[in-house]
Amino acid sequence: MTPVATILAVAIVALVVAMVLATYRLIKGPTALDRAVSIDVFSASIVGVVAILIIFQNRYDLAALMIVFALTAFFSTVTVSRFTGVGMSRRPGHRIVPPQVRGDADEPALVGDPDAAQIVGQDEAAQTTGDVGGADPSQSEGTA
Repeated sequence: MTPVATILAVAIVALVVAMVLATYRLIKGPTALDRAVSIDVFSASIVGVVAILIIFQNRYDLAALMIVFALTAFFSTVTVSRFTGVGMSRRPGHRIVPPQVRGDADEPALVGDPDAAQIVGQDEAAQTTGDVGGADPSQSEGTA
């Protein structure tokens, strides 16, 4: 066995171990984000295995499969991260304030729960969180 073949065999074993661990995290993961990361690791491992098969068997026609799978995995990761983000808003000058910060929640909100947050403007967010972007004219002393 050549040194290149030995290195590729060790790489395949490492990728298979990563796939097994990612599958465990997919099944056991307590949150949706854990599962999303495990799917990302699993798909990256599959891309690695296909790349090694391309080298091992001189099958360069599999490169298209590898590229399509990598793009699909990338777009699925971006989609999951976009819909599980908290504290962001697509409107400039606005952000999402969870109910715990607003003070109107009896129990903690679930991360990524769209019903648990309210989009507020900059002025409302400053009042809600206690952030003051500038001096309040009614509170200033000695100026008219």
